[in-house]
Amino acid sequence: MSTHEPSGARGLIARFDRVWNRVERTLVGVLGAVALLIAVVQVFGRYINPAGAITWAEEVIVYIAVWAVMIAASQLVRRDGHVRPDLVLRLLRPGAQRWVEMFNCLVAIAFTFGMVWYGWQVVDTAQLLDQRSSSDLQFPFWIYYTALPTGGLLMLIRYVIRLLRYAFLFDPATMSVGHAIAHEVSPSWPGTSSDRQRAACGQSASWCCSSACSRRACRSSWCWAPAPRCFISCPASRSSAWRRT
Repeated sequence: MSTHEPSGARGLIARFDRVWNRVERTLVGVLGAVALLIAVVQVFGRYINPAGAITWAEEVIVYIAVWAVMIAASQLVRRDGHVRPDLVLRLLRPGAQRWVEMFNCLVAIAFTFGMVWYGWQVVDTAQLLDQRSSSDLQFPFWIYYTALPTGGLLMLIRYVIRLLRYAFLFDPATMSVGHAIAHEVSPSWPGTSSDRQRAACGQSASWCCSSACSRRACRSSWCWAPAPRCFISCPASRSSAWRRT
């Protein structure tokens, strides 16, 4: 195990998150590939063998897309990618941000719990009435509807983990608004070196380079809004340092 890998509760959460993330991303990729394959088969069937072309392709593609979206919604919680205004939140100190984020998590937990509860009611009703599609496929609707409580449950667990992080493992340097959480930025992240540095900074920083890189240049090129901490490599001198502005 690497000496830089977190230990204790942090390490356990990090390992669990990596496995969970890999499974979700794999499932979304597989579902997307299956939907693409079905679409290709349908298009070729229309022009090569119209009599034998499948008639339920659009229907199944919709089912697959809904499942993929609900699974991907969990990834958005992990990366804090759901749309939300954070202008006011950026004006707060890290300690106040922590309490606001915890409140947001509690609201999201209540909402996703409702998704699971009412989604399961829809699934149960579909099973009870044996609802099926009107196409030749006669697809059971309960499988389609199960995407709702499944996605809700995945997001619910994500928000619980997020709440625990802010409650017990809060780190102002990496978890304040304007900073990417450590697992969101990796060396393999696409883009240039400066792109990765801006991503790690979240476009805001209060730590700038040493004398070879002036405060003004640092602010104008990368970091315009104050934030608790950020590390930036100085492009001018290829040196780096920590400094609070």
